Amino acid sequence: MDRRKAMRIADGEAPEQDLDPRLRAEVEAFRALSDEVREAATPRRAPPDFEAFFRGVEARYEAAREARSDRGLARWWKGIRERPLWWMAPVGAALAAAALLALTVPGERAPNNACFVDSYDLDRGSVVIDQDPDDPSRATVIWFLEEG
Repeated sequence: MDRRKAMRIADGEAPEQDLDPRLRAEVEAFRALSDEVREAATPRRAPPDFEAFFRGVEARYEAAREARSDRGLARWWKGIRERPLWWMAPVGAALAAAALLALTVPGERAPNNACFVDSYDLDRGSVVIDQDPDDPSRATVIWFLEEG
């Protein structure tokens, strides 16, 4: 019973009058415990500023994107866009000449071994032709079977 009364007094629900020393010690112990619990439950530092955090993330992302755009093909393209257009005429002429040269130089081509048998003459025996007219890339096989 004294413990409940000490708790009520420590919480401010009961008057703190005419307390014997033992009850007063109990009330002070509950107040000390309450202070420790409040101190443990109270954050020791301010919560993080998420707005500043995300602003920093966005700034780093933009900086990385700018750094990427200054490399390789993007940097080359940026350099081309910043130059005057007159330099493109000789480059275009050189590319056209290279394309014309590549198209007119004769090269070796692989022989085309496709054949289609239209007719055949035979004195004796039989001929079997295996041919796929829908797929000319397949081989045509001709068998001659001699009788006798």
